[in-house]
Amino acid sequence: MRQPHRLRNTGRSMIIAGIAIISAASLAACGGSGSGSADASAGSSASAGGQIKQGLNDFNSVKPYQPAVDLLPADVKSAGTLKVVMNVGSAPTKFFDTDGHTVIGLNPDVARLIGQTLGLKVDISNVQFDGIIPALEAGRFDFAVASMSSSPDRVKVLDMIDYAHWGSSLVVPAQGATMTGEGDMCGKQIGVQQGSFQQNTTLPKVNKNLCLSKGKPAIKVVTLPSMPEALVQLSSKRLDGVVGDTPNMSYSIQKQPDLKIAGTVNQEDEGTVTIATKAGSKLTPALTAAMKHIITLPEYKESFATWGLKDNTISEVVVHTAAKP
Repeated sequence: MRQPHRLRNTGRSMIIAGIAIISAASLAACGGSGSGSADASAGSSASAGGQIKQGLNDFNSVKPYQPAVDLLPADVKSAGTLKVVMNVGSAPTKFFDTDGHTVIGLNPDVARLIGQTLGLKVDISNVQFDGIIPALEAGRFDFAVASMSSSPDRVKVLDMIDYAHWGSSLVVPAQGATMTGEGDMCGKQIGVQQGSFQQNTTLPKVNKNLCLSKGKPAIKVVTLPSMPEALVQLSSKRLDGVVGDTPNMSYSIQKQPDLKIAGTVNQEDEGTVTIATKAGSKLTPALTAAMKHIITLPEYKESFATWGLKDNTISEVVVHTAAKP
């Protein structure tokens, strides 16, 4: 389960009547979709008003942190490259630059900060989010930075290391919306990303506490492969609303003025998001030491500010495992 948040912020296609938690999907991460590989060599800078201006954002000033380097497994150190996976497609956390190839956003920044701290190169691959955990279990990648929150199901197969915090928000049409908050979702068609925390944890709680327990109709959940696809469905009036990670929702309404945020959803679930690696991985100690060092660096806060997420940093790194969810 998520840890309590440390800083407050407002923070295809199958229609499911009511909410059902599918065991395989319950392990998947929040995020976008796609497959293939991408270069994570560039970043961005922010202009006034929180708008994102894409461009180069290197971390060459960050030097290897020897206590973390000393914890690296010999095979990872000799390989010289960390194989990182994420689901690219949800700005401002992980998306393609205008060249259609370079991956930019907060999550690639965190991955590259880890690489610099451990003295290793970083190779980022783009995998649809419901394939990330199976890929980690199979050893195809070293770790994921995919805006993934911890849960009891996930920590059975993953070690999860905090790097940020945020919650969920409801997005509705800017004009003519019939919902003004989470209590209005009962009986409505609400889009979520397949396998996301919102599908498997957030909406089931809202459905139980605000709908079924009050004799109201169940939320009708529409699962889609990616958040951009969900927002397209919303813009075309095929959905009544969409629930997703607050940073992605906040960014989306900047780009789509026909949409607006109606409010936070299940605010008690606001909490940390994590780096994920295979449970019991020999890389976990090095990643943990690296992340504990990174949150002390100015580059860490600068990256969050770049992406309009200055309120989503953390001051403590917690490791979530099967023994400590």
